[in-house]
Amino acid sequence: MKNIMKILSRVVLIVAFGILFSFMFKTEVKADFPVGVSVSVGGPHQLVKGSTVDIPVIFTFDRELTVADEVYVHSKCIMGYGNSCHLNSIQSSYVNNTYTLTCQFNIPADATGYFEIAGQFTDGSGIDIKSMQIVDAETTTHAVTFRVVNGRWTNEATSDITAYVTHGGCLYAGQIPAAGDKPSAGFMAGSWSSSAPNTTTPITDDVTYTYTYAELVYEPEPPVNYMREVEDKLSEAINLGGTRVVRIEGYPALSYHVLEMLQKNPDITLVSEFSYDGLDYRITIPGSAVKLDPSINWYGHKCLFPMFYMYGTDTAPSVQAYLDKYQ
Repeated sequence: MKNIMKILSRVVLIVAFGILFSFMFKTEVKADFPVGVSVSVGGPHQLVKGSTVDIPVIFTFDRELTVADEVYVHSKCIMGYGNSCHLNSIQSSYVNNTYTLTCQFNIPADATGYFEIAGQFTDGSGIDIKSMQIVDAETTTHAVTFRVVNGRWTNEATSDITAYVTHGGCLYAGQIPAAGDKPSAGFMAGSWSSSAPNTTTPITDDVTYTYTYAELVYEPEPPVNYMREVEDKLSEAINLGGTRVVRIEGYPALSYHVLEMLQKNPDITLVSEFSYDGLDYRITIPGSAVKLDPSINWYGHKCLFPMFYMYGTDTAPSVQAYLDKYQ
């Protein structure tokens, strides 16, 4: 335990005293650090001017640490507001699998606005940010909870985020988490529930805002009609009227609908040329000779050739060649 505390107590302070009002406390570890961690920031929701406050930043690990884990905890400033703020001390403690930094601040009597403190694990697996309003005296506050569904906040976190606002006050921009660009698989950018959080609506009660990523909608590809060209040619011949011959190439199978069009228009003859399995075919199909089986949706060369070879051409395979290959 002494060795663990020795490692955990290596706290490097990079705090510019007296000018900054917002602090980030981070853990830094080796790249192969094998332990998950969650982070939470404690403390009150309001800070009274002229008071002293202890704010705990708590890192909870998935298991107890060992010397080999080499955990280093750093604190550093991330943002300044121009007011005077004094960090008195940082105390650290490690119990079981929980490491706590207790940071004591003096809140000046002339301080205004908000005090913000954040804890984050270096690899981004845990983060918690807490904003505390500077007040003349303790007043009624309301919890504003932000929840994300089917994805993550822009800062990679997934847990609820809670801000506290004085009764009748409004959120400020820094309290509203960004979302919309971290959907889970199968989802896309969504929207806030009912009304989006803003900086103009007075908060008079506890409220929850939920950002829900929308389910990703895949537009199905329209079904491909492989017979469209054949159908169009037949329709054109039918519209012209009279006895017509329609020639097509590259279709070793014909649909029931195409043959039905021929059957209904006995003056139309379809000549189909194609190559299949080493044989070149030219099959002549008079509309008057078509006989259909409603149970067959597609008629391939093994149906078409035996049915229509007798209407023949000089380039079609011989009946014997066909029989030798397929019978």
